[in-house]
Amino acid sequence: MVRIPRNPSRKLIWLLMFILACASFAHAQVAPAAAPVIGSGNTATADPPVPHPHTKPCVVALFKNEEFADYSAKTFSYTPPDNCAGPWAKVIFVGDFNVTEGIQFDRTAAIYVGHVNVYYGTTPEPDPSLGPTWHVERDITDYSALLTQPQSGEADIYNIVNSTYTGIIFGTARIEFYSPDTLNPAPRTADDVLPIPDAAGGAVGLSSPTQSLSETFTLPTNVERAYLDVIAQSQQTDEQWFLCPPTDLQTELLGFCGNTAFRETEITIDGTPAGVAPVYPWIY
Repeated sequence: MVRIPRNPSRKLIWLLMFILACASFAHAQVAPAAAPVIGSGNTATADPPVPHPHTKPCVVALFKNEEFADYSAKTFSYTPPDNCAGPWAKVIFVGDFNVTEGIQFDRTAAIYVGHVNVYYGTTPEPDPSLGPTWHVERDITDYSALLTQPQSGEADIYNIVNSTYTGIIFGTARIEFYSPDTLNPAPRTADDVLPIPDAAGGAVGLSSPTQSLSETFTLPTNVERAYLDVIAQSQQTDEQWFLCPPTDLQTELLGFCGNTAFRETEITIDGTPAGVAPVYPWIY
């Protein structure tokens, strides 16, 4: 169960969670990132790239040149790679996106396989003379157990396109599977991957401290370890929560929101506190 402790009015934080039985890391070298072009308004990547083994992967396409121009989920079917059974040394989600020239807001992007999130982020904004492109990757080796069976999939990039907001988003996504070798052995990964919530749509809105996101599981009695991955994203009037002044100073300081600049995700298991997770400042 998760809660966001604060005293908000009309605040919203989207939560996406799933449990993981065990985690480990494969050994590989990191490819150098492409240098940004000075003066360009296109997307720049600050974080290091995901390490890829220097072997040819098996590739499963999730969707290709999918158009995101409305508020509907784009569904797809996932099938494990042929003649490339696990365990795998590395499994990497790869996505390439672009938005056409025009006017458009930044949009939240979420992609799921079997209700488990494999990518969560935001899109850049275009302008009438620039249509940004961007490339994203995520190491999902820890979720290998999920990918051994066919699964339903869903891509959610809810986008308004009309006479005012004209930028249309297109995306292509795949999963790369790297077989183990001497330099890249298969790591120990989870026996099971359980999404919270186990439902289409994934993210859940929590707009008050009394609301929570919860799911009930019956786990084996011999669990050695369990991990919980938590993604918390601020939205709407809580978008810049990290700049929020105390509520009694909100008007005087022209604050976008109140309740101070503190947010925290609290985790409990069967009602017992089990940890906290920070709400990282997303810069849209």
